[in-house]
Amino acid sequence: LATLTAESYIPVVSPRYSTYIKTNTLNWNTVDGAVKYKVYRSTKLDGNYVLLGTSTKDIFYDYLTFPGITYYYKVCAVLDKSGNVCSDFSDPVSIKAKF
Repeated sequence: LATLTAESYIPVVSPRYSTYIKTNTLNWNTVDGAVKYKVYRSTKLDGNYVLLGTSTKDIFYDYLTFPGITYYYKVCAVLDKSGNVCSDFSDPVSIKAKF
């Protein structure tokens, strides 16, 4: 998987727990030229991050959580239709699931 390192291609992620829909919610800045975004998750800050899903928008809802567990997320911007060129990962962010 090729990566681009320009700062402008790296999403900046804002995490929050949405009490209205009872789920971990991630928002990020849009990246010029991004086709979609890949969201990765781990239960440890320096753990193994696995692909959780993708989004064509600047938001992602994680419905696969358990109460009391802190989840760590990283996002990269996919910059080509084949999905082979991805930006560097965002800085990791965390959310503790409540419900």
